[in-house]
Amino acid sequence: MTQRKEQILSDLSKVQPAEAIAETPTSDRWLVIPYEAEGFSGKMLWSPWRSQPPEVTLPLPDLGLCRIHVGIYGCAETPTWTQQNPRKQTRYHWNRLELRLSDEDWFDFILPERFALPAYSYFSESYWKTANVSGKSLIFAPCSRKEACLDYTTLVTYVRLVPVDYDDTWPRETKRLVNYYDGNFNGHFCQDVSDIKTQIAPLAQSDCDTIFWTTCREDTCLYPTQVGHVLPDHGTPGVYPHWMGRDLHRMLRRGEDPLKLACDVAHACGLKIFASQRRQTCRVAPHVFPLHPEALLVGRPDLRCVDSTGASVPHLSLAYPEVRQMALDLFGEQTRKYDLDGVHLFWGRGVPLVLYEPPVIEAFVREFREDPRNLPKDDPRIYKTRGKVVLTFLRGLRKKLREVETAKNKKLRMAITVMNNPRVCDYFGMDIQTMVKEELVDLLIPFPCHYLPEFLGEWRCTPEAVAEFAAITKGTSVRLIPDCGYDYSEGKVLVEHRAAAFYDAGADGLQIMQGSVRGFGNKLEDHVHRRLGHRDELGGLNLLRSQIARAITIKTIAGLPLDRYQGIVTCG
Repeated sequence: MTQRKEQILSDLSKVQPAEAIAETPTSDRWLVIPYEAEGFSGKMLWSPWRSQPPEVTLPLPDLGLCRIHVGIYGCAETPTWTQQNPRKQTRYHWNRLELRLSDEDWFDFILPERFALPAYSYFSESYWKTANVSGKSLIFAPCSRKEACLDYTTLVTYVRLVPVDYDDTWPRETKRLVNYYDGNFNGHFCQDVSDIKTQIAPLAQSDCDTIFWTTCREDTCLYPTQVGHVLPDHGTPGVYPHWMGRDLHRMLRRGEDPLKLACDVAHACGLKIFASQRRQTCRVAPHVFPLHPEALLVGRPDLRCVDSTGASVPHLSLAYPEVRQMALDLFGEQTRKYDLDGVHLFWGRGVPLVLYEPPVIEAFVREFREDPRNLPKDDPRIYKTRGKVVLTFLRGLRKKLREVETAKNKKLRMAITVMNNPRVCDYFGMDIQTMVKEELVDLLIPFPCHYLPEFLGEWRCTPEAVAEFAAITKGTSVRLIPDCGYDYSEGKVLVEHRAAAFYDAGADGLQIMQGSVRGFGNKLEDHVHRRLGHRDELGGLNLLRSQIARAITIKTIAGLPLDRYQGIVTCG
């Protein structure tokens, strides 16, 4: 066992360069503020919102392998817009620290944790990672380098180094998790390979096996496509997709292909990567503008879904060969050109896939001698007809992938995110029984159905629903991987207990949505989620929480007390 002693680096005024800090408010400098805390004192660094100081470097002692814990103060001046909102946010979305070790070329980020204490009264300490710190430095950066984060503040208070003899282990048999990226990173896309690593690289130290990386919203693409349309830069940040198009084109102008880089980074981290297609529709009103002015959804309104009255619905219908072929061509291009391990259809949103289009009505009338528009919406014959349309597309996709497999001598798998239970899947034309029987899916991901018609009942993905899927996939090669990121218990059940319930119901693994395993910087959540593949250790994860985060009581800041009734928190 190690005899090295724990060290707390609390005087952050020792960062370099010295000209990057100041003791009074100075344009684009880190503010140095002294404090006293329970057991130690020091000087914190503050980058206020709308301030853009440079990166600073903190030399680390030669302690070898250490658990690195970082203290953050989560009670800085909030952005002015929150003060104009009568319902102020209670979570610290505007307080974030970006950091990396000197031998890394990408930044991670941390948010302060929440404790049942007044926010002004404590430092939030989070376990960041385990690493060999000898000969290295810790680099802090303000989070305001991107437009979406201009109103964020950064307030780092200390670093605690705890020498250890062993790092965490991630054996192959615990690699049961998948993680989904929709391409929208806080209103931004990736601007360079460092950004891509920021999203993917932390998963190397987790139970994650596979990532689904969004390559397109139907025919609007996040890579230099020759088949579809490249997402444009519309130059209006307040309109979705905000800065995504601009960020993408910055990469393309430098000759950088984000999809190739994502594949390279994922494989360097030991991860499989699937090209993910998400359905294209319009954003919440009034953001009704298409992602590309020439997208098929815009240029061919005759290819959209229609309801039973004939009214157009803002979704393309798989009932039309042109729509199916567009998706096949895009997946063909992606799997031929890039080192992908599979493809993913994100059908958890962007539904319906098919409704009452003329080809559907004609097929129904031929088989049942009735017009489906005159029948109840829950008539199972309508479900069956929709299912045939979707199966036609999936068979074509499997055929396309087999052609690429032959050409590249590489197995390509199909993953599909579907609705929350088999009955709801049937309604939307997702015939799970036949998909599994015909091997049209390799990874099946049940997902909460946010836009469920009320007559279908439960929208959450529950253990009972997972058991229904498991009865279908049992004895097959299909891996059942329900989404565990959304909380079906609405806060009543810890995530590890939800995970255990899913495993007991027959799940082979779990999906943790973007914002969980990768996290938005909440390390307490992040470190628990990344261990959810350790199926036999789920019962001990609550104890792990106490080792990941803790609150450190503050006595004074700038020599002044924090007493609620007489101190500086009386707000003048």
